[in-house]
Amino acid sequence: LPSGQNTTSGWVGSNLLHAQANLTASNILYADFLVNLEKQNRVGLGPLDPLSTTLDFRRRQYFTSLKDQVFLARGLVLEFGVSHDQFFSRQTPQGSGVYVFSAEGRSGNNFLAATQTSARDEGRVNAFLPVISAAGDHQLQAGVDADRLSYDGDFNRSGYEIIGLNNAILSSTTYRGSGLFHIPDVEQAAYLLDTWRIARRLQIMAGFREDWDRQAGSFARSPRVTFAWSPDAGGRTRISGGYSVTTDAANLAVFAPPLDQTALTTHYLPAGTPGPQGVTTFARGTGALALPRATNWSAGIDHQLGGRVYLSANYLRRRASDGFVYVNTLAPAAPPSELPLPAGVLDGAYLLTNQRSDSYDAFTITARQTFHGQYSWMASYTHSRALSNAVLNVFNDEPLQVTPYLHPMPWDSPNRVLAWAYAPLPWKNWAVAFLADARTGFPYSVRDQGGQVVGNVDAYRYALNFDLNLHFERTFVFHHYRFAIRGGVNNLTDRANATAVSNVAGAPDFLHFYGNEGRHFVFRLRLFGRTTGK
Repeated sequence: LPSGQNTTSGWVGSNLLHAQANLTASNILYADFLVNLEKQNRVGLGPLDPLSTTLDFRRRQYFTSLKDQVFLARGLVLEFGVSHDQFFSRQTPQGSGVYVFSAEGRSGNNFLAATQTSARDEGRVNAFLPVISAAGDHQLQAGVDADRLSYDGDFNRSGYEIIGLNNAILSSTTYRGSGLFHIPDVEQAAYLLDTWRIARRLQIMAGFREDWDRQAGSFARSPRVTFAWSPDAGGRTRISGGYSVTTDAANLAVFAPPLDQTALTTHYLPAGTPGPQGVTTFARGTGALALPRATNWSAGIDHQLGGRVYLSANYLRRRASDGFVYVNTLAPAAPPSELPLPAGVLDGAYLLTNQRSDSYDAFTITARQTFHGQYSWMASYTHSRALSNAVLNVFNDEPLQVTPYLHPMPWDSPNRVLAWAYAPLPWKNWAVAFLADARTGFPYSVRDQGGQVVGNVDAYRYALNFDLNLHFERTFVFHHYRFAIRGGVNNLTDRANATAVSNVAGAPDFLHFYGNEGRHFVFRLRLFGRTTGK
């Protein structure tokens, strides 16, 4: 991109106020107030997405909470808590020009302008019961939770055009409707957990949780059990494993499309004259929806060698089902498309269903060692697989297909080697830090000029991604405050780790990779706090 149009800027700020009052020797009151502020300019800037197509983001969040902890007789502990969370976000395009999808990338101005607000009020009660002795010690914990949520949106979309390989317009889409909506919700949950210490070297945790969501109109029940066992008396080896059913909270944005704007698409004939029109609508149906759920299996072994060296191996298997996804009932078998609306499909009547499925497997082996102070090193290898039948996500501004088969997720990276170290140097107050990260390139799809995926979804991959960062740091004291100043080089080998690819079949630069962060210098100043003594 041209100089001056190839950079982004932004700032973030956060502040937490925490207060604790010991009302009595057995009653403690906690209060917290957290504020997060963020401003990011030119979000989405990339080799195929110039400055004009980007969005400016403004976000702020306020979180307040109050918790009362009471210690009663025989070790009984009760917790009562309330909280309020409020979130604001605004996305602003760089102008009001027409947004264009073409074989050369995107151009014009982004068609989305949006203001979103959400709030969450929560109340919960937890009880930690006295220890019960029965074939070992049982520590029971129980709790209930109730939430009131709301999500408000104000979306104003201008529209976009799709341009073919010969620079002829293929279709244009505009939006109608106010884009204003309000979605309330209520959630409730209850759980019971038993930590059963059978012997000094064997512990089992078993529990049960039930959730209810008013928007989905359904209950979800989630059992879980885990164990940890040390086969040797010294506790240098630990073997653990577990099984659980977990439930995802309903994202209120999923229920927004039926209340949001409607897309009107005009398809153009080969001569460039307007042809048929199609209308895209969304509905959620009349019945209840199941809450998204996943079954999880895990197993691990940890072993301590001499010199504070630890080895571990862990496996995780996750199978998610009943995920929320919209399906076009008028063309359920339409070929998957990377553009907002599938090419070749006129009308779209999208119904909210539970047809999304995800699959994730990961095996990781890790070695790590800690020295005195904060010095340590770590090296790991992970082999994983992340698949889904809804890789092309499901919202009004994104592709809307569910495929019959599982395909790699956009972040799927089957092999990754990661190592880092923070170690002292022979010179006083000096340290060295390095990071090495090598992973399989992320997947991507090839599409035709109309947006339809050619071949399988995410059948291609970027090249191997490799980063090597090397930094030197010196600590010092200034006016009774301890600081650390660090300087070094990121991407020391100057490897071209691509961030974009021309994936339109037939384009002049088809399968050409773009984006290179290059070798660059990084400076950081840290404040640790006031020193003690002289």
